[in-house]
Amino acid sequence: MRTRLGITAATTAALLVSAAVMPAAAASRQDIRITALTYFATDPDPFTASGLGAACADGTVVDGNAHLEFHRGAFVYAGFKVFTCDEDTGFVLRLNARFGDWGSEGTWAVVEAWGDLAGTSGAGSLVGGPLDGGITDTYSGTITR
Repeated sequence: MRTRLGITAATTAALLVSAAVMPAAAASRQDIRITALTYFATDPDPFTASGLGAACADGTVVDGNAHLEFHRGAFVYAGFKVFTCDEDTGFVLRLNARFGDWGSEGTWAVVEAWGDLAGTSGAGSLVGGPLDGGITDTYSGTITR
């Protein structure tokens, strides 16, 4: 009985040690930049992206569930933007931004991704400039895939 217990313990220890030294799949951190033409009267709007790979160089973006308020001379947007690269790939950003006639500024974070971008996380900042009938939003930051 002691011998069997010793062999079992030794085998278990060897498996645990080998599992601990196995290389983990390394996540890749990279800079991204997304430019979205946000028109107030239309949905979806176009976007282009760099840093997301060939599967998501461009696509469309729509407002998800959002809350809009007017505070201290600017509108405050708290909500989600749903980016669709193709029918199988896309991501959702949680966005907090202020905007007015001067443009926009805020922060974003990835809250969901699917298809070729599944497992992506990341965050960054947003700045925007006036566009006739909307705002040209530029999202910059880093993602991990």
